[in-house]
Amino acid sequence: MAPRPNADRIKVVTDNLRTESGIWTRESETLTTMAASIGGLKFNRTEAGLFQAFVTVHSELVEAASSRCKEGSPAFINTGTTLKKVADTYDEEDQKYAEQLKDIW
Repeated sequence: MAPRPNADRIKVVTDNLRTESGIWTRESETLTTMAASIGGLKFNRTEAGLFQAFVTVHSELVEAASSRCKEGSPAFINTGTTLKKVADTYDEEDQKYAEQLKDIW
């Protein structure tokens, strides 16, 4: 059986999980901003000029990219929330059982 990780090692791991949680949450905002920016790339037939044949395909591509960013934003928030919850749960469980386990090793 591997030795039980010490409190410092556990803190490093749970702090890393919390840091990652913050990154996922911040990047969800980036995806929201990107969705709006991508939406601004659409152009109409007048703007397309000689490239009329590409307007429909281009618009569909812009809409698809924007939609994926909109879908990704809440998924990133959920990932961040889950990582934080895992870290919190790990810390709570470790603290809860520390007394019971301290004399085992």
